[in-house]
Amino acid sequence: MRFLPFVFAAVAGLLFSSVLHGASLSSLRKVDGGYARRLVQEVVASLTARSLPPRDELEYKEALEAVRAASLGDFVDESMLYRRIQSLLETIDSDGHSQLIRREDAAKWNKIVPPTGPDLFKEQAYISGDASRGKVLVLRPPQFTVQGETRIAEAADHFLGNVRESIGYHDACGLVVDLSAQVGGNAWPVLLVLADLVTDYNTSLISYPSRIRTPLVSRDYLDSLVGKLRSQNQGVLAKFRDTPIGIVITGQTASAGEMIAFVLKGERLARTFGSPSGGSTTVNDVVTLFNGDVLLVSVARYAYKGQLELRGKIFPDVELPIGSVHGQIVEKAASWVRAASGCNEHPVGEGA
Repeated sequence: MRFLPFVFAAVAGLLFSSVLHGASLSSLRKVDGGYARRLVQEVVASLTARSLPPRDELEYKEALEAVRAASLGDFVDESMLYRRIQSLLETIDSDGHSQLIRREDAAKWNKIVPPTGPDLFKEQAYISGDASRGKVLVLRPPQFTVQGETRIAEAADHFLGNVRESIGYHDACGLVVDLSAQVGGNAWPVLLVLADLVTDYNTSLISYPSRIRTPLVSRDYLDSLVGKLRSQNQGVLAKFRDTPIGIVITGQTASAGEMIAFVLKGERLARTFGSPSGGSTTVNDVVTLFNGDVLLVSVARYAYKGQLELRGKIFPDVELPIGSVHGQIVEKAASWVRAASGCNEHPVGEGA
């Protein structure tokens, strides 16, 4: 088994979305029994060593027996084996966030690059509706699934370069981060984009079953990633540091997207708008197994300093009615940013 570096995995380096649940399986394929038993052994060892506890011990033991039974014999049904393993993972008290991802699916996701182009980027960085009352920059970063620090930095570099050159960036006096496209994947490219917003006073934490709590984002690790950016893309969002930040979340904001939202909400001047998030809010270790499969092991939960652990969905500070037009939600957040920051009276930015 190969664990990703602790700071990348255990500090919520959530690489894959829950949409990978039920990854494709070859029907009626038989695999070697020794191979199957080694797979089961590594999955169980990972759960035993670091997983959140099961919802019910008896349910877990029954699922474990079923997994082991599915691996017996000289050759075993691969489809049945993977279904039994997934059933075992579903007994973990992680809101369905513990998963086993087939190696072919993991490889495909690592190759996905968000579509780019001037027209598309206009939807990812723009000035909100009523600029006459103060220009508020809206960032709507795409979903990223790339792995590895080099590719994380490349993805963030590309996005930040576009932000720096976007119309209205230099005159913007406030910021809204729209996480509606963050349906899962790897949180770190977006966190690197937003690194300027994360202060030393951020209150977001990882809460382990042992009751140990550590910062959700390691400042040292984040700074090390910032150092990999091109110099012209470092500090692009620094003018918004420690200013009112509007955060838009929806029911599609999930997994890595919820991590990003939780980190941003840990800033003292941040406020969330929209609808309750997807509810995949556990911290996952990412374990690469001997055969290249990727096991997501839920090891902890999120919490803020002095507060209970988060379980399930993130509920916004300002919840908009079901069916609200998304643009209206974004403008609601932008209006609050204008008012909270005194956007009209005290504009910030080079061109203001």
